[in-house]
Amino acid sequence: ARKPDFPGTFAPLVGMLLDEAAGARHEIDFLHPRKTPPPPSQKRTLIAAAAAVAAVVLLALGGLWWQLSGLDARIRTLQTQRNNQEKLAKQGAKPREDAAKVDRFTQADVTWLDELALVSRNFPPPDALIVEDLVANYEPKGGGELTVSGLVDQDSRILELQAKVRDNSHSVSGIGAKFDPEATGSRKWRYKETVTVRLTDEGAAPAPAAAAKGKTPAKAAPSKAAKPSAKGGQP
Repeated sequence: ARKPDFPGTFAPLVGMLLDEAAGARHEIDFLHPRKTPPPPSQKRTLIAAAAAVAAVVLLALGGLWWQLSGLDARIRTLQTQRNNQEKLAKQGAKPREDAAKVDRFTQADVTWLDELALVSRNFPPPDALIVEDLVANYEPKGGGELTVSGLVDQDSRILELQAKVRDNSHSVSGIGAKFDPEATGSRKWRYKETVTVRLTDEGAAPAPAAAAKGKTPAKAAPSKAAKPSAKGGQP
């Protein structure tokens, strides 16, 4: 249809109405103005960010759980090893005690024959000294003591005896010499001397008598209280 001519100000409006009736779109659509498009939704972005954070948290929790599981397994292994070691320690207690007893015996293993020979060589002659009592004791920590008591004719012989016996491996102590008016004969000075045998660096008592003769010393088992008595002469 031919558009009628409408002069004046209504011509554009009439033209738009005719275009609308004819189903045609006018260049400027005042009847259907366009709306401003809505801003883009942030929902997807937020969902993606939350999913990423959740994934990181899950990975961290998984790593922590894995580490704790490994530590638990390590603890169980160490506990088992500890229990086994405690069982072995209990089983080895008796052998260690036996070994300690053997060590104590070895440390106290003094060659008493050599010690008696040393004292005898340095004692005064039989007519000047008499031995009434002799006691040999070992020390649990090593070494031993040889206690000699009796009578001597002069008090000065005790100092002489101490000087001769004392060395790096032997020490001598005693009460000195005391005059005994009731003693018979010429020996009227009573003495009691203790010779202490110390261990050498090798862990055994020295053997001066055997070393002097170049012979292997005879071993005597240590005695806690061996008390041989000798009267009328040297030990």
